[in-house]
Amino acid sequence: MSVSLAGMLFEDFVTDFQEISYKWYKELRNDSCYDKDATTALKLNVFSETASEQFQLIWEPYWNDGTNPVPTGEWVTETIKNNSGSNTVQLSGPGWWASKNIGQCNYNLCQLDYLGSLSAWLTFLGGNQATILSDAIITYVALEVGTYNEAVTSYTNDIQVSSGDYDWSFTFTA
Repeated sequence: MSVSLAGMLFEDFVTDFQEISYKWYKELRNDSCYDKDATTALKLNVFSETASEQFQLIWEPYWNDGTNPVPTGEWVTETIKNNSGSNTVQLSGPGWWASKNIGQCNYNLCQLDYLGSLSAWLTFLGGNQATILSDAIITYVALEVGTYNEAVTSYTNDIQVSSGDYDWSFTFTA
C-alpha cells in the first residue's frame, strides 16, 4: 500500500512532521525461510531531481521497538514521531535507515546501516548533502514487507500521517 504526498518537500514534511501511526499484524508460520523479525515496514520514498538521487528512508519495527522477534497473532500499533530514533545519523541505535548510499562516500554514508530520526536525517542531509535537500520531495509513503521476506504474511490497518497542514488517514473495511 502506498500514499502519494503530491511532491511535498522533504524538508517541509520533516520540519512540520507530527506523527505517522499504523497497526500491523503478523501471522506465525513454520516455514524454513520464515523471517521471525520482518513485518510491515514504513518507507518514505525521497527524490531529488537536482542531485539525480532517489532513496527510501525505512522504519523497521524490529529495529525500533526492542522486540526481537516481533509479536505474532496480535495487532500492534506502531507510532513514529519526528524525534523517534537516534538524534544523529549513526551506525547503531534506533531510527530510519536509507535504502541506498546517499551522495558521495566522502560524506560518511557508504553503508546502508546508518540510522537516525527524521530530524537527524534532515540535519545530516542539510549539512552534508545540500544538493539533495535543495529540491528533495517525498513521492510516496509505502507500508510493505521487504522483498527478501517471501514467507512473511503481515496485515496493515488504521494508517494516519500528519505533517503540518497534511493530515491523512485510511482504515480498511470489510
